[in-house]
Amino acid sequence: MKNRKLTLVFTIILTLIIFILSLSCAKNKDSSNNNDMELNADLNINTTSTSAITDDKKITNNNDKINWDDYDKLQNVSSNNDKSFMIFFYADWCPYCKKMEETTFTDKEVIELLNNNFVSLKINSESKQILSKTNKNITGISLAQKYQITGLPTVVFLDKKGVALTAVPGYLSTDLFIIILKYIYTESYKNESFESFRAKQK
Repeated sequence: MKNRKLTLVFTIILTLIIFILSLSCAKNKDSSNNNDMELNADLNINTTSTSAITDDKKITNNNDKINWDDYDKLQNVSSNNDKSFMIFFYADWCPYCKKMEETTFTDKEVIELLNNNFVSLKINSESKQILSKTNKNITGISLAQKYQITGLPTVVFLDKKGVALTAVPGYLSTDLFIIILKYIYTESYKNESFESFRAKQK
């Protein structure tokens, strides 16, 4: 009888834990969807209709990797800088951040586009580690606040002068990310909408 009671109590506790976790995931998902509309308002980069795109391209050479730069590269933008900026915000606990690193960021074309046309930064949004040699107030947490990061992963794009263009929250598949990168580095956003640009890539 005692064992049956213990089993019942354990079952109830386990059910409550699963229920709480499911609510947490749902909350994060809803938050990400809301941010998609708000944060992408500048360039109208809508990713909601491309979630079905799968990643079937992978890196063919293990020596090819994204050149992740230090934050000071962004803080000290030179007048002759010819690259846009891409900041990848993540957290250690974020499963879709890891998925993006294992799929999208290992694609050969993505790596080539980033290394040739972008200064790429990878920022842990929950880190208290100082990221700048000249400014001790710059941490992952402070940058996440500066760019209003409320969901992970989130990719923030800046122009060649370091001025923020837009933020794209949520997991980005390889095919979609490639289109976004081309849209940003060619500065096509100055002349046409993202939807128009994406239609031409098909």
